[in-house]
Parts: sequence; C-alpha cells; structure tokens
Amino acid sequence: KIAVIPPRIIFSADSTEPYFVALVTNNLKPMYVKEMQNAFSSLNEDEFATQKLTSTFVQFQEGVYIVWIGAFENAQKSKIYLNRIKPRLKREIISFVSDKQYEIYLISKPNILLIKNMEDLQLYKDFMLNKIYKP
Repeated sequence: KIAVIPPRIIFSADSTEPYFVALVTNNLKPMYVKEMQNAFSSLNEDEFATQKLTSTFVQFQEGVYIVWIGAFENAQKSKIYLNRIKPRLKREIISFVSDKQYEIYLISKPNILLIKNMEDLQLYKDFMLNKIYKP
C-alpha cells in the first residue's frame, strides 16, 4: 500500500473572503519598495478612492519584500483591480522597477496567514494559478 502524504498546507479558495494584491519583490532595494508603495498609495487615492485601499510593505525575508494592496471586499474585486492596473504597471505606475523583479499574487486573508517562507509562497503560487487567478 502506498502512503499518501497529506499536503503540508491546505489553502482555501473562498472567493468571498477579503483579498489582497501582493507584489513580491526580488533583489530590490528597500527605497524602491517604498517608492512602489507610494506609487500604489497615490494611484489608489486618485482612481480607487471609494474602495479605501491601503498599501503597505513588509520584509518577507532577506532581499524579499512584499507590497500589499487591499483589502478588497472579495476575490472578484481584487481581480477587477489587477486587470485594470496590470497593463499600466511597466510603463507608468512602477516603471522604475523591472517586471522581472516582482511577481503578482492575489491572496485571501486566511491564506496569507499560512505563508511563512518562500517554499510556502511557491506552494501558494501553484494553488493560485490552478484555483484563483492566472496573471
């Protein structure tokens, strides 16, 4: 009999939970991460004021920061936001950052709490691409 190893983390695909857009940066100086946060704060005040979005950032691990945008009421609202800003990221919103220096995630609040390291983030990325959003 083959032993089935249960997954280490069980993510949820509950689309009614509050969602966040997360930009996970790679090898980006903190001052650029702060500029990314400022760019999204300005954008959200100008174009998405009714949603009352905040943007913050945290150091996830050495050399990796996450810029958080949200909270969105649900998965659908976060997808609408992301689809509206995505075409403008490279040439306008965060033109000072190479698109090879960040990855975009849509993450529900309960799932954020499950991600503790880069391995967990990779597990979530696979889950997200299959169940939630394909960028």
